Amino acid sequence: MTGPLGESFAIALNPMLEQSGVRGEPARVRLDRGHLVIEGAVAGQLAIPAAQVAKLRLYVEAGKFRTYYKSRIKRIGGGAEIVLAPAAEPGAYRQVMRGFAERVVEAGGLRRVEPGRNRIMAWAFYPASVLLLGWLTFVCARHAVRTGGIGDWLVAGVFAALLALFLPALFGIRIKSVSSLKAIDAQLPPA
Repeated sequence: MTGPLGESFAIALNPMLEQSGVRGEPARVRLDRGHLVIEGAVAGQLAIPAAQVAKLRLYVEAGKFRTYYKSRIKRIGGGAEIVLAPAAEPGAYRQVMRGFAERVVEAGGLRRVEPGRNRIMAWAFYPASVLLLGWLTFVCARHAVRTGGIGDWLVAGVFAALLALFLPALFGIRIKSVSSLKAIDAQLPPA
């Protein structure tokens, strides 16, 4: 178990949590045995059992003025994805979410926990890579037509293929399950 029971962190509400009956900001998130509990400042509570988590994704986004830590929780049986992001200060986010990840692994195995951005974000960069690829290919092809050199076509093709293959890595997009819970530590605030 990571951290004592009772530690919590503050979050701003989002429409999914409000639809679940959680009212009032800041809402608090805590770990209670095998459940992640989200309590509104005014009323309402949502308890998510670790055994009912299909996928827990922990990730970090660097902003201009601060770092944003986020969690996405998909439940078994569907329903809206729950997104949690600590308010201005992460507070006990590391202890609570690391502890919840441990319980999710105990209930369903490591395949249920993933670090890094979500798959949708990864594929969002695909159209950008296609546009960039097209523009670079056009520039190289135009140069090849003007100079009459086949080498420029080859350079354009190789560059375009490399760009399409490695663009997600350039943006730090990681899509994989973890081999141990230590892999998610980089997605949590420093201890």
